[in-house]
Amino acid sequence: MTDVRVARFDAASSPPDALGEVAADVVCVFGAPRVVRWRSRTAAMARRGGLVYVAGQGTVLLSAHRMLVRACATSRAPSVTAAVFDVGSRRLAVGASLCGDVGAARRWLRVLGDAHDAPQLLTAGGWHASDGLDVRGLPDGAALVSL
Repeated sequence: MTDVRVARFDAASSPPDALGEVAADVVCVFGAPRVVRWRSRTAAMARRGGLVYVAGQGTVLLSAHRMLVRACATSRAPSVTAAVFDVGSRRLAVGASLCGDVGAARRWLRVLGDAHDAPQLLTAGGWHASDGLDVRGLPDGAALVSL
């Protein structure tokens, strides 16, 4: 069994170096740079946390080096940033959304996850997991997913 730690991070209200304290395999970052050199600024933020940029603009996904990215996508309606990761011999689709319609965000993530035969985990005001996915909430607000 493989455990994957997924965390949320609010870049707009946190000091830039706080990302290094998150210690997660996948980080859903809200409030990441959106304009003027956003790619280089987001990559620099990821490097400071020992992570790599995966997908998104404004709402982005960052991951640890052990996570192999199989696919990634971003949707504007609903606003979702998502990626499918290979972890050992297992797969996991992770999505981050700020849209008010959680149902639409879950349906969009399900399409990506089903295309790659991966269970899905969405953070949109809380953690929303596909059926059969073992997810435990942690005291710091992160989620521990057992694959």
